[in-house]
Amino acid sequence: MALKPCRECGGIVSTDASACPHCGAKQGSAAEALCACLCLLGLMIFILGLLSS
Repeated sequence: MALKPCRECGGIVSTDASACPHCGAKQGSAAEALCACLCLLGLMIFILGLLSS
């Protein structure tokens, strides 16, 4: 269990916590953020492919 600052309020949050105990902000993992970015990139490439046809 490591500690890191909250993305919203800067309070100390455990890396195991799903939300900040100070402000309640959801604490997503780096893997979730990477997956979301890759999905968005794939969607943009798909739309650009449709528009260029």
